[in-house]
Amino acid sequence: GFIIERPGAGVLPERPRNRSAAAAWFSTEVPVLLAAVPLAARSGFEGHAWRLAWAMAGFLHRQGHWQDWLGTQRIALAAASRIGDQAGQGHAHRSLGLACSRLRRYDEADDHLRRALDLFTDVGDDAGRAHTCLNLGQLAERQGQHQQALTHSRRALALFRSAGNRAGQGYTLNAVGWQEALLGNYHSALASCGEALRMLQEVDDVQGQADTWDSLGHAHHQLGDDRRAIACYEHALELFTQVHDRYAEASTYVNLGGSHRALGDLGATRAAWRRALTILDELGDADADSIRANLDQLDASRLH
Repeated sequence: GFIIERPGAGVLPERPRNRSAAAAWFSTEVPVLLAAVPLAARSGFEGHAWRLAWAMAGFLHRQGHWQDWLGTQRIALAAASRIGDQAGQGHAHRSLGLACSRLRRYDEADDHLRRALDLFTDVGDDAGRAHTCLNLGQLAERQGQHQQALTHSRRALALFRSAGNRAGQGYTLNAVGWQEALLGNYHSALASCGEALRMLQEVDDVQGQADTWDSLGHAHHQLGDDRRAIACYEHALELFTQVHDRYAEASTYVNLGGSHRALGDLGATRAAWRRALTILDELGDADADSIRANLDQLDASRLH
């Protein structure tokens, strides 16, 4: 991996009190940060440019700022390439792969992730390789290639285990469990995700815990235990709110609505899907149309 360099003499970093304060800081400063990346890149601070882009990628992702995310990472890649920084190029390619995947540009995403994997292999960055394998799994999953997704995730898990990275093992075990569920192996999924949750609680990874509660909810729903599924989804929503992950929050509201529907509670179904629709409309996401159609269908069934 790489380490952000220590601040210079007399520089006092601002340390947010908690996650909410950090999210508020990012929301306020994002226009400045977006301007700082190209400024650094054209002012001889190429290393700063790609590290800044890397540091803000998670926030831009969670808030649905896909085009800003893509733009900053393109600048980051050009800056890192100009100074021959392979680690920087690897991080930029990986982030571009994630952004292209989210924007459904799957061939571009695959190309960026493969390049990232080669670069991380060249510089001996096992954590970078593991994260990229995990992302290749997510990309395969988005394209309906569930067995291939599971193969990538298991490779990522082996790399995180050999590196002794507990957080990486935790969130990769959740990916393994989720992909096992997509293949219909719901009891295996519950075991993998249960182990993931214990690890993620141990390292205080709130985002990972939220993702895992959502996966557990899905497995319980598929096994017909919708009351337990609803409890899992509610845990997930509480944590997604803490980390300000709007897209994941919307996705969990969709799932929550599905479990309420399975129990015949159409009022709760409608409320959950409306929450999802509001968020997806704010993000300008194409998935909003399918939720709108589901709500229309629900309203039509009530009238008959």
